[in-house]
Amino acid sequence: MIGGLVAVALSFGLNLFSFVVARVMLYTSAALLVVGLALWVVHATCLSLGYLARIEHQLSGDSPQ
Repeated sequence: MIGGLVAVALSFGLNLFSFVVARVMLYTSAALLVVGLALWVVHATCLSLGYLARIEHQLSGDSPQ
């Protein structure tokens, strides 16, 4: 009787723990995906507008063209 209750409690605890771990992993990977996509869009926008080329010219001391 006691052993069965302990087994049920352990099973419930492990299930809850694995559920929480799975949710954390899911949300972490989703957040990293969103941040990566946002950075990619910003980088592509800066490239298309020529901002990065201007910054490189300013850093190297060249005059912007």
